[in-house]
Amino acid sequence: MDVLVAPDSFGGTLRAAEVAGAFRDGWREVRPGDTVATLPLSDGGEGLLDVLDALQPEAQRTSVEVAGTDTRPVEAPVLWLDEQTAVLESATICGLPAPDLPRRPLDATSYGVGQALAHVVDAGATHVIVGLGGTGVVDGGAGALSGLGMRLRVADGSGLRVGAGDLARCTSVERGWSRWPDDVRLTVLADTDAVLVDAVTRFGAQKGVTASQAGPLAAALEAWAELLGVAFPGAVGPTTPGTGAAGGLGFALAVVLGGELVSGSAWVAERVGLDAAVARADLVVTGEGRLDATSASGKVVARVLATARTHGRAAAAVVGAAAPGAAEAVGLSVDRVVTAPATGPGPDAQAAVCAAARTLAQRTTSVHSAVD
Repeated sequence: MDVLVAPDSFGGTLRAAEVAGAFRDGWREVRPGDTVATLPLSDGGEGLLDVLDALQPEAQRTSVEVAGTDTRPVEAPVLWLDEQTAVLESATICGLPAPDLPRRPLDATSYGVGQALAHVVDAGATHVIVGLGGTGVVDGGAGALSGLGMRLRVADGSGLRVGAGDLARCTSVERGWSRWPDDVRLTVLADTDAVLVDAVTRFGAQKGVTASQAGPLAAALEAWAELLGVAFPGAVGPTTPGTGAAGGLGFALAVVLGGELVSGSAWVAERVGLDAAVARADLVVTGEGRLDATSASGKVVARVLATARTHGRAAAAVVGAAAPGAAEAVGLSVDRVVTAPATGPGPDAQAAVCAAARTLAQRTTSVHSAVD
């Protein structure tokens, strides 16, 4: 049997390549005669740079110090595919805090993304690729615009404080001292097809948004969308798929900077040759840290499973945890989703994935034995 392992990273725990490698090792313990090919993936969220770096070994990594989610400095990696093409990963700049740290969505900011954009343009980039996903912000990208040098003002003319808490007070956006050239091409990789308001209604809770905060934040994003739509009219609006990615960061980059908003999973899949790899396989296995209702909205798992269905290939998933009904939501039977373990990857995440692979391989062997 030819098996293809094409997972996303397990957010904050394992890189996609580590997930794929651990699965391959576990599978071979049970079915040593099978061929197991690995194809680490990303949808633009955590792990994007790793996937592209492995695909293009001549790429160069640098870094720049910028403001993190809570404004404290972080080292943001930059992947240069060539001298004029730079890739940024929002998750490394304004990502979710560690599990043991509090989440303060009203204060969390995408400011550092704007700083990183200014840095790569100053360094000579004429094409910038920004991966969205895995962020801890819901500021509509207002912070990123400020970090880039634009002036966001409130009614009395003073500047807007970074974070989502004051977003509703913004009355104008001006170019300010922004150094964003009109001839720079910007590609924005959305990890979800969610629209702008979904940044709060669908993804807010995982970023710490409380029930009492959700309504005012959603209203603030709607007012923000109207403000930007008047100041920067164009084809992208708040109901454009992907505008809800990264707390609305995708919306701001597309509307204000003219970024091309595309599906991150589709963009990466094309570059790594997912379609051809699936066509060669008998069984396709994907995975992510948590399988839930959002997995079907443009994520890696949905992309891989759709490709498998197109080619008529059997499919399965290994995940850190699975929400009730999540398997059915992505078109898999419950026995084709194995958790590693049920409570999440745990302290020895690779061993957990390896064990999950053995479980799936044993189920596959049993099915084949029954048929024989």
